[in-house]
Amino acid sequence: MNDLKPVTIDRVVKDGLCIGCGTCAGMCPGEAIIIAKSESKGLYLPEISVDKCRLCQLCVECCPGYQVDFQQLNQDIFGRQPQDRFLGNFLHCYIGHSNDRRIRYESASGGIVSQLLIFALEKGIIDGALVVSMKEDKPLEPKPLLLERKLKSCQLGDRNIVLFQQMKP
Repeated sequence: MNDLKPVTIDRVVKDGLCIGCGTCAGMCPGEAIIIAKSESKGLYLPEISVDKCRLCQLCVECCPGYQVDFQQLNQDIFGRQPQDRFLGNFLHCYIGHSNDRRIRYESASGGIVSQLLIFALEKGIIDGALVVSMKEDKPLEPKPLLLERKLKSCQLGDRNIVLFQQMKP
């Protein structure tokens, strides 16, 4: 008899490794995961509906906090452990921002990630990108999106945004 239970995102939350990114909710084929504010922890964390959960484990397979062995990861990538555990190992350090003034000033961190994704999508380097946006009615809550291509830039209230076409699941 097999007593092993399938691992779900609850394990990551229980182990204190969840960063509240919402990727698990975006990848869940049964829409069994929502990201909700934990009043006791002051964080947004995933909650699973056991009725909808298919026990497919996609939520943990895509989770950046699940089974990360940072010592082994550093050894594999850099061949050594970091001298500063907060800064970590790195090969090079770069600075950049979007050349599109609207993206630069209306995006996080100068719009560098938005600009790189737009470039990669337009050049066919990638077919899509899984990103986390914000809900319009609750801007502090993550909204996972699977993006396919840039449609246009537009204004939403006092924010300039880049609109993407969402991929069909």
